[in-house]
Amino acid sequence: MRLDKETMRVLSVDTRIEILKQLKERQKMPSELSKALGKNKSTISEHLKILSNAGLVQKTPQGKKWVYYHLTDKGRTIVAEKPVEAIVVLTLAALSFIAGLYNIFSFYSTSQALAGEAPRDLAAPVQTVAAPNYTLLYFGAAFLVIAAATFWIYWKKYK
Repeated sequence: MRLDKETMRVLSVDTRIEILKQLKERQKMPSELSKALGKNKSTISEHLKILSNAGLVQKTPQGKKWVYYHLTDKGRTIVAEKPVEAIVVLTLAALSFIAGLYNIFSFYSTSQALAGEAPRDLAAPVQTVAAPNYTLLYFGAAFLVIAAATFWIYWKKYK
């Protein structure tokens, strides 16, 4: 489903998104939403009217007194969780984190082995010590930064 400009404008208000999340559980009356979100009934009613005009929620009168709101298919699509996407992305972030640690530990173990103990016999030929491979360190740090950024973004997104 593609989001049009009007739907994006409607979703730009946090209260409306919270209303959609509440209606994801089950249909509710404006008074229930008001209590759950800690907002005035008139404020909730105004947001529900805007969501209804955008085709995200639908009003269902029950009897003469009660009015319930529920998600439309369009609204359900917007608040549907995407666990497969989250699992794939977070698994790749974890692998990136492990690869970063592996590269950093490889760099340090290689540089320690190259540093080794200097020859004690002055008559022995001079050995040249190879420089450590800094590429491992750079890639390790990059993998860690990518993993940390991914975890942080998904923490904010699904919190």
